[in-house]
Amino acid sequence: MRGLVFGGGGLVGLAWGIGWLDGLSKAELSLADADLVVGTSAGSALTAMVDATDRSRVAQALQLVPALGPGAGEPPAAIALCLAMADAAPATVRAIGAAALAAGTIGEGEWRGLVGMLVGQIGRDWSPQAAITATDAETGERIVLRAGDAPLADALAASTAVPGVLPVVSVAGRRLMDGGVASITNADVARDAGAERLVVVRLVPVSAPEGPWANRPARLAEETAGVRDILEVAPEGPPEGDLMDPALVSPAYTAGYWQGKHGADAVRAFWAA
Repeated sequence: MRGLVFGGGGLVGLAWGIGWLDGLSKAELSLADADLVVGTSAGSALTAMVDATDRSRVAQALQLVPALGPGAGEPPAAIALCLAMADAAPATVRAIGAAALAAGTIGEGEWRGLVGMLVGQIGRDWSPQAAITATDAETGERIVLRAGDAPLADALAASTAVPGVLPVVSVAGRRLMDGGVASITNADVARDAGAERLVVVRLVPVSAPEGPWANRPARLAEETAGVRDILEVAPEGPPEGDLMDPALVSPAYTAGYWQGKHGADAVRAFWAA
């Protein structure tokens, strides 16, 4: 069983991921025959684009999204807790959820509308292979959404709801926030489903050991323990700055495109082995 995992990374990471897929396509490589595609946060949108034929228009639409990042100054309390977390214990995640629920953000309806615009540009609904992660802000549980659980736009809005920056989203009676709170990849969703060959696509560079706990190399190693073959892909030389800055979308897409095009042979060899 072959699995494909897309991690989180904001607007900039999403643009890089779209470019990477387009670069693979230019080199006549598609990963659309994956048995399972797991998406977290920004990577959740890529689960609907693996087999798309016109992804560049989605990248263009991302440039029209208003700036949603925390901006200068002190980060929101929920973000500060995410950066300081040392584990994914339920109490740790619930504290982040409580801060996210209390934060002043744009309205949930406005956020759903922006995500609905993106889904309209994607031009398709759920892929049957897709699994999208989110986090229950009240219980701290990881939630995995699939076709039939919620409309695609609702699943994307929940998975990408950065704590303290974007609103917690109600889905099927649960209050959900970003799937990347405890893990930027959630690769164990694919592992536990039986994936033996796994491509893990990070949308932001691997952090140093002292970086955010959810993005540490040890976190991914823990999630992929027991997987027979793993190929990890991460941005090389992405544009620096706020991951939610629409002004960085175009250079991020370009960087992803060339990395995908030039790295396609290695991905092809791994995927076909």
